[in-house]
Amino acid sequence: MDQIFLKDGDPKKYRGPKPQAEEALYQLANGLEYIHKTKLIHCDLKPKNVLLLTGNSSSVVMKWTNFGLSKQVDENGTCLINEIKGNEWLAWLAPEILQMLENEEINQSENQATLLWEYNTFKSDVFAEGLVFGYFLLEGLHPFGSIVHKIPANIDKNDAVNLNSKLA
Repeated sequence: MDQIFLKDGDPKKYRGPKPQAEEALYQLANGLEYIHKTKLIHCDLKPKNVLLLTGNSSSVVMKWTNFGLSKQVDENGTCLINEIKGNEWLAWLAPEILQMLENEEINQSENQATLLWEYNTFKSDVFAEGLVFGYFLLEGLHPFGSIVHKIPANIDKNDAVNLNSKLA
């Protein structure tokens, strides 16, 4: 999805019809509902992981992609993940995950990874999906800021700087 908002001269820019907001959000919500019905948590929802396909009738189909971090939930509805993927990834995490990162010294030991990621649930995916919705509706701006390393702190403080500036 992030390819929609690239500059016109960028060779990676999406050149098809722009998806209508209502249809785009509906398709992505239905896709995530399907993923969750199969007892999976995607764990990496962000605009780069939205595939855009144009059909014959110039309609746009949007689908979640990149299931490399997805995990099956356990009987408690949680999953364990022991991989952290850098600053960009942190910008799309739910506040409860970010708070755990702040409160725990994370290293590669399995115990500490388990402490952190027990809190990754369907709700974590839904929050990240909401961020992606905001990104789409704000035409390529992350709701919580434009400086990648500041976004997690803004999420933690519930300071949606780009959303607030659009509503003002």
